[in-house]
Amino acid sequence: ISHSRSPPSPNVANSPSSLTVTLQPPAATTNTTNAATTTAAATTATTAGLRRASYVCPETHKPVVFCVTVGSSVEALDEGPASFCARVKPTLVPRHFAWVYARAPASVLSDQRLGRGSVPGERAVFEFRDAAEMLWAQESSSQDALCRLAVQYQITNGKWLLFPGSTDKADATWASVGAALERGVLGPTAKIAPGNGGVICVYTPDFSDEADVNRVLRGLRTIEPHAKLTYKADWQTFLLGTGQAGQQAKRQYRCSLTVWQANAGSDSAARVGSWG
Repeated sequence: ISHSRSPPSPNVANSPSSLTVTLQPPAATTNTTNAATTTAAATTATTAGLRRASYVCPETHKPVVFCVTVGSSVEALDEGPASFCARVKPTLVPRHFAWVYARAPASVLSDQRLGRGSVPGERAVFEFRDAAEMLWAQESSSQDALCRLAVQYQITNGKWLLFPGSTDKADATWASVGAALERGVLGPTAKIAPGNGGVICVYTPDFSDEADVNRVLRGLRTIEPHAKLTYKADWQTFLLGTGQAGQQAKRQYRCSLTVWQANAGSDSAARVGSWG
């Protein structure tokens, strides 16, 4: 199919499910850090293909050690999400790391409900994009068509988005997310952008599973009871990107940047756009 206009350029983001973690603890750190001069500087070393890094806690003046996995992202090894999210404060993690990840414990991940999500490979993502461009070229693109297409190509993961807003609230909210992951009231994974008040993504395996999307929303209401919340499917991230580019792409593909939303204080998600 040929067409004169060019489709919007997608902006690919890493899915947390694609991370590979080597479950081998790093060697004991021998680095010492001068807290007076480097309160948030990272020190790194390589152990068995796995980097470790640290920042200096401004309260204790001691290094807080964490592991750096695939994609320069931070994740725990052999540590539960509640402990990890409380110990490693995302606002102190240097911003050159991509994300800080937390994963529900194995006892929670063994739940069949959390095992249904599929991890799309590069080929599936490229094929999905090609099919979406064909819909766009035929002027038959819509929220419903793209949602059905994503399910067809098994790109079903998605995430509720939390915006803590301030440094103090970001660390506290992230710690609460870790505790909720450990209790099994959220999905399989969550991530937060390092820095001051970065976005928190709380993942579910299937954006089209309304019951599970609402289950995780109810878990989030124990953390963020009053805010309006939005849910973005991974296909929207892969196809539309974010920011100004995302706004332009959604107009061209005639779809939305999110698939679910929950009004302030509501524990029931409403569809965004006409789909399903």
